[in-house]
Amino acid sequence: MTTPRPLAAHAAARLGEPRPDALIGVLALALLTAVWRMQDLFAPLGIIRPTITTTLLAALLFALDTGSRRRLAALRSATLGMAVVLLVILAIGAPVSIWPGGSIAFLARDFIPSIMLAVLIAGAARGVRDIEVLIAVLLAGAAIFSVYILVTVQVEPTGRLGRLRYYDVNDLALLIVSSIPLAVLMLRRGSGRLRTTFAVACLGIFVVTLVRSGSRGGFLAFVVVSFYLLVRYRALPARVRAGAVIGGMLLLLATGTDRYWQMMQTMLHPKSDYNWAGNTYDGRMEIWKRGLGYVGEHPALGVGADAFPVAEGELSTMARHRRELHLSTKWSVAHNAYIHIAAEGGLFAFAAFVGMLALAFRSLARVNRVARERGGDPRVAACAQALTGAFLGYAFAQFFISAQYFTFLYVLVGLVAATEKIARMGNERVPAA
Repeated sequence: MTTPRPLAAHAAARLGEPRPDALIGVLALALLTAVWRMQDLFAPLGIIRPTITTTLLAALLFALDTGSRRRLAALRSATLGMAVVLLVILAIGAPVSIWPGGSIAFLARDFIPSIMLAVLIAGAARGVRDIEVLIAVLLAGAAIFSVYILVTVQVEPTGRLGRLRYYDVNDLALLIVSSIPLAVLMLRRGSGRLRTTFAVACLGIFVVTLVRSGSRGGFLAFVVVSFYLLVRYRALPARVRAGAVIGGMLLLLATGTDRYWQMMQTMLHPKSDYNWAGNTYDGRMEIWKRGLGYVGEHPALGVGADAFPVAEGELSTMARHRRELHLSTKWSVAHNAYIHIAAEGGLFAFAAFVGMLALAFRSLARVNRVARERGGDPRVAACAQALTGAFLGYAFAQFFISAQYFTFLYVLVGLVAATEKIARMGNERVPAA
C-alpha cells in the first residue's frame, strides 16, 4: 500500500480545479426544478417550463464544450450504462403496453429527461468541486422544499402531514433519508464553517420533516442509514459520526409526538395493519400479490411503463369483481419499486434496475477502496462513501414506495458516474467499472 499524499497536496489540487461554470450553474437550476419542483412551490416559475428549458440548455452547453474532461468518451460507467439499458427496455415495451399512449408519453415527458440529466451530470463534472456544488444544490433544494411543507401544510389528526406538492409523505421521507448522507459529507474536515453550519441546519430540517411525514418506511430507512453512517462512513472521525447520529436520534425523540410513536409501534403488530395480506384489497401485500401476477402474465415486457395503475383498475380480477358489485376501485401504484418495475417492464427491466443498483454499490466501493489504499484524493473517497449511504437509504426505503422513476435516483446515478470518472482521471490506477 502506498503512502497517502499529504493534505497540503490535496489542498493544492483543489485550488487547481476549475471553478463552477455556466454548465454547472444550469445543471444546478435543473436539479432544483426536476428534483425539488420549485415550480410547484412557486407557480410563476412554471410559465417557462424550467425543467425542460434547463435540461436542453445544459445539453447545448455540454455539446459546445471542448474540454477533455467533458467528452462522452470519458464516461465509462456500468451504472449509467445500465440506466440507459433500462430506458431502452421500457421503450421497446411501450408500443405493446396495455396503455401505449400513456407509456410513450411518460417516457418522453418524465423518464428520458431523467436519464439525460444523469448523463449531463456525469459528463459535466470536471473535479470534486463540481460534484460538491451539485450536492450542495440538492441539499438546498431539499431544505427549501421541506421548510415550505412544514410552514404551509398542517399535520392532520392522523399525525401525518396532509396533502403535499408533487410528492406524498412517503415519497418525501425517502428523499429526505437519502439526502442525509449527502449532508453529512459537508461535515468533514476542511469543509469550512459556512458549509458545516449549512449541513447541520439541513440535518435538523430533515429530521423534523421525517417526523412530520409519519412514514414508517422512512423511519426504518433512517435507522439503516444512521447505522451505516456510524459504522462505515470513515470520511469523518468516529466521534463526529457518533455525535451526528446521536444528535439526529435525540432530535427525532424530541420532536416525535405521542401519535408519531404510536404509528411507529404499529410495525410491531403487522397482522393488525391494513397492509397485511387479506385485510383490505388496497393493502400493500394484496397489491404486491397482484403485481406479481402481472409479472407472471407479462414476463418479458410487462404491462408497460406507468401502466401499473391501469392494470389495477382495468385488468385485475379484483377490479372486475368490484365493478360487478358497483364499487369503486383505487388505481394504485405497487408501493414497492422492485415489484412495480417488474410488473411494468418485465423481468428484463427488473434485472436492469437491480443491476443498476448493484453496480452503483460495486463501483463506489471500488473507488473508495482505491482512493484510500493508493493515496488518492480523500475527497473522492468521501463522496463515494456519502453516495453509498444515499443509495443504501434509497434502495431500502423503496421496498415500501414506488420510487423507481424518481429523478433523484438518476441524479445519484449521474453523480456515481461522475465520481468514477474523476477518480479514474485523478489516478489512472483506478480501474473502470
